This record gives sequence, C-alpha cells and structure tokens, in this order.
Amino acid sequence: MIIKNSQQDIKIDIPADVSNVGIKLSGGADSAILCYILAKYKQEYRPDINILPITCNSDVKPFNLKYARKSLNKITELTGINFPKTEHKFTKIRGSHYIEDQEMFVQLLYKTKIIQIHFIGVTTNPPVYLGPKGPIERSKTTNPTIFNKKSYRPLINIDKKGVCELYNTMGVLNDLFPETFSCETLDTEKYHALNIHCKECWFCKERYWGFNRYV
Repeated sequence: MIIKNSQQDIKIDIPADVSNVGIKLSGGADSAILCYILAKYKQEYRPDINILPITCNSDVKPFNLKYARKSLNKITELTGINFPKTEHKFTKIRGSHYIEDQEMFVQLLYKTKIIQIHFIGVTTNPPVYLGPKGPIERSKTTNPTIFNKKSYRPLINIDKKGVCELYNTMGVLNDLFPETFSCETLDTEKYHALNIHCKECWFCKERYWGFNRYV
C-alpha cells in the first residue's frame, strides 16, 4: 500500500509471516492517521492481521487513553475495523522517564509475544521556529522508516503539513482529525477536562501550523 505525499510517500508493507501488529496510539493527530491507514491496509490487503493499540498514560500525560479511545471509536465507525476492547496500557509510567518506561513496556509486549512488529507515528519537526521546547529527536528529515526490522515509522520524514495532507488524501480531515488531541499543557483541569487546546504549548502551535486549525 502506497499513499502519495508531497514530502515523502507513505508505504505500508507488513511481512506475510506477521499477524500481530502493535501501534503506539496517543490520541494525537499523527498516531491517529497512522492507525487509520493501518485499518485501511487491513481492510484492503491483509484482513488476517490484528492491530493492537498501545496506549500509555503517565502523571504528566494522564489523558492519552481518553483521546486514543475517541480516535479508535471513530476509526471503527469509518472503516468497520474493530480493535481489542482492552488496550494494552501501563498507567504507572514516570513523567520524567516517559520515553524509557514506554519503551520498556513495548519490549514486554514483544517478550510475551503479544506483538511481532509495531508502528510509531513520530514525525519530523516543522522547518520554522515555534518555541524552545520542540522534540530535538525529530529534527531530521532523512531517517530510515524501519528500525531493527520491528519498529515501523512511516511518517518520520514528514512534518505536520505533510500529516495534514495525509488527512486530506485519506478523506478524513473533518471526521477523524477533530477527535484527536495534541495539547500537552499541564493545566489538565482547565483545558483537557473541557477538551480544549491551550493554544500556547509547543504541540498546540505545531498542530495549528500544520492544519491551520485546532479541531
């Protein structure tokens, strides 16, 4: 399956001997469109695969599961593809070690043979300055899309404008995108409880830069 994109075409080609496919699903715009693409891939090419969402909460990101579920419900509505009723989740991730603890959890899923490969919706940073707290690990645009034959990152060389293009190409900009949430402000009571983007954190600015809208 190849999806044309002006920044880099997105290719999904899961090996024939793989049936259990994990995907890190945060409820944000990137992982949601990737999950939708995988659902379409299952629908059109590989009905035998199982797509297993991996959603991790932490003390600084207590809202991931909430928005991941919203995205999954919409994807099922749009495609007819069902996902496991119980997402694999680990709620005791330490905010200061979010990346490390999350990776440990993913490796546990491999060790227990729950997944054989997994997808990550990581993208590259915008080519413009949005603030001092952008993820530095997303600064390149020439990364390999498959790591160690297990970690698939098909969006890694496109930025949020490229992601917006994917939503338009797949025809779900007005259906799936509003169900996603990118804000990472710590004022959860004021914003997340009301499903409102703060419009000030780096991730809100990136979202608006790419889509010219928050929802």
